[in-house]
Amino acid sequence: MQSELDHAGFGMRLIAFLVDGLITTMIATMVYFLVTGELSAELTNSYAYIAFDGLYLTILPAVWGGYTLAKRMVSIRVRKLDGSDVTLFDMFVRDFIGKVLLSVITFGVSTVVSLVMVLAMKQRRAIHDYMAGTYVYSD
Repeated sequence: MQSELDHAGFGMRLIAFLVDGLITTMIATMVYFLVTGELSAELTNSYAYIAFDGLYLTILPAVWGGYTLAKRMVSIRVRKLDGSDVTLFDMFVRDFIGKVLLSVITFGVSTVVSLVMVLAMKQRRAIHDYMAGTYVYSD
């Protein structure tokens, strides 16, 4: 069962977010270069990259106990409120619907509100965590 001390803070979540972005960008750049023989600064704006990044952030935690590579490095992971592992559906709701779709619909306002929630609230849960019934656990 979760306690307030188990909740990962904003700093660790931010580090994991940035490192995961670096990891997906490096992988996508290598694959793009191997396929085309070119390097492109516009790669991260492509639909292929956005799909790859989304799949990485959705599928990997569902099959690896709530971890992405960066979350594993900083010892945090996504868990269900009852402490069990997240499912693919949980991660789809959390990352696609709760982060991407909601942010687009609200023109980024939900992202700012989520940031404030993680910084200010004791449970450190963002909007997407409430939607999916998850929290980010600090090992």
